[in-house]
Amino acid sequence: MGRTASFYHTRDLAVLLALGSAMVFAFKANFIIGMPTSQFSGCLSQKIFLVSKNEYEVVHGGFYAVTLDRDVLIAKKGAKLLKIVAARGGDTVRVEDDGVWVNDKTFLAVPLQGIAGRLKVDLGALKKTITVPPHQLYLVGNTDRSYDSRFWGTIDEKNVVGRAVAIW
Repeated sequence: MGRTASFYHTRDLAVLLALGSAMVFAFKANFIIGMPTSQFSGCLSQKIFLVSKNEYEVVHGGFYAVTLDRDVLIAKKGAKLLKIVAARGGDTVRVEDDGVWVNDKTFLAVPLQGIAGRLKVDLGALKKTITVPPHQLYLVGNTDRSYDSRFWGTIDEKNVVGRAVAIW
């Protein structure tokens, strides 16, 4: 009886290890853990994200990981960013001191003064109204330290890495 119990225990352990390995492989193939980089650490109030590399359908208000397609003031082309999609192609975006309006309906409270002052960027140059070009995204953070599309413009939808879900 001791051998039989030991055999099943070893077999169960092997099955569990095989299943665990398969789950880790599947998880690694479909998801990545996202954390804001040091340059963008204050842009979102959340700190750790699970990014699905299989979800590319972009929705307003969703968190997304994107690859930066050009050099900007505080990051280089190829940097990965975690941002909120404020607007998509065809939407009208109005940037004010106290936040961002999308299609004159949705208001995102992302004040300009804090980050513009730290970066020594003229507020007047940032306050504007634009129509987001087709297949482009207008991205914002959700803190007063967010360096986002208000400073560097829109980004092509093809640069979406995947949808992110805040886990902490």
